[in-house]
Amino acid sequence: MDANYLFDVFEKTETEGLNDLLLGLSAVNAEKPIPEIDQKELASFIGYYYEELVEAFKARDREKFVETANKLNGQERKPKSTVILPNRSFMEFRPENAGKKGVMVDGYAVDYDERGYVQRAIRSK
Repeated sequence: MDANYLFDVFEKTETEGLNDLLLGLSAVNAEKPIPEIDQKELASFIGYYYEELVEAFKARDREKFVETANKLNGQERKPKSTVILPNRSFMEFRPENAGKKGVMVDGYAVDYDERGYVQRAIRSK
């Protein structure tokens, strides 16, 4: 994984005012194409280490960000309790749930953004 490319994704997302890092990944990929397998790896990496990467990017220091990303990349990924399930029908856009947190849907506690799109889903026990 190219951590400098990842920094470019975060930077492009911020400078272009994009509301999703995957849009930033697409924008950077349009300028500097990488193979689809690498795009998928980056998207998976961003999803797994999102909080850590956002924290590392706050300083806007490429060198420190790259160091953090490379350190994270060397770690074994263990399953987390937060599950993102964008392809499930019950997880689709629901304007009636806009802004609500913890809505129980098919055994998942679902958080919605202000527009009604799923932000995260946590499987209830």
